[in-house]
Amino acid sequence: MMRLIIGMMCGEILRNDHSILSTNELLESMRYGGYRNPATALAELIDNSFDAKGNKIDVVCIDKIDHNMKNMVDRLHDVVVIDNGEGMTKDILWDALRFGVGTRRKRSGMGRFGMGLPYASMSQCRRVDVYTWQKPGEVFRTYLDLDYIQKNNKREIPEPEQSKIPKEFKEFSNIISNRSGTIVVWSNLDRCIWKKSSTLINKSEQIIGRTYRKFLNKGELQIQM
Repeated sequence: MMRLIIGMMCGEILRNDHSILSTNELLESMRYGGYRNPATALAELIDNSFDAKGNKIDVVCIDKIDHNMKNMVDRLHDVVVIDNGEGMTKDILWDALRFGVGTRRKRSGMGRFGMGLPYASMSQCRRVDVYTWQKPGEVFRTYLDLDYIQKNNKREIPEPEQSKIPKEFKEFSNIISNRSGTIVVWSNLDRCIWKKSSTLINKSEQIIGRTYRKFLNKGELQIQM
C-alpha cells in the first residue's frame, strides 16, 4: 500500500505521467504560504502536541559551526520538538506527513493554525523526521525529504519503520522517558529567517507565550525552550 505525499487534493491523478499537478513544483509552492515566521510554524507543532494530550513540550535548538562562513560562526542547524502526548500508531504516522490528509478529527488545541505538520515543517526546512511511540521500546519513524523526492521523483511517504531514538535527543529532554510521545526534527533549515538558536528562542518565547498563556498560567501546559 502506498501513501501519496499529496492527499485528497490530487487523488489518483498523480499516478500517471500526464498529471495536472507536478509534485515537485507543487511541494515547493506550498512552502510559501500560511506562516508569517518560524514561531508561528512552531506553534502549529505545539498545537498538535497539545491536541495529542501532551502537557509537557520541549523545543530544542541545535547549533553547528558553519564552515562556509569566514568566521565559522555557530548557526542554527536543527530544531527538535519533543512531547509527552499519546503518540501515533504506525498507520497514523504514515498519514501525518501527507499534505491534505488530517489525522485528527476532533481538535482540542487552539485550532488557530490548522494547516498541519507537513505544511508547518516544510515552510521552514527541507527535511522533517518524525519519531513516535505509544509504549516504551516500540518507536516508529518516517520522514519527508524534499531533496530526495525531487532527485528520485518520489511520490510516496516512506513506510514507517521501527527505530531507536537518537541518544543525543535523550540528553536534551527527560520527556523521552515517558511511556508515549512524539519527536519532530526539522533539518536543512533553508527558509528559517532566524539563523541563530538564541534569536529563534527569544522571538518564539514571546509569540508562543502569548498564544498559550491561559494554559501556561493554569499549569495545564509546560513548554521548555
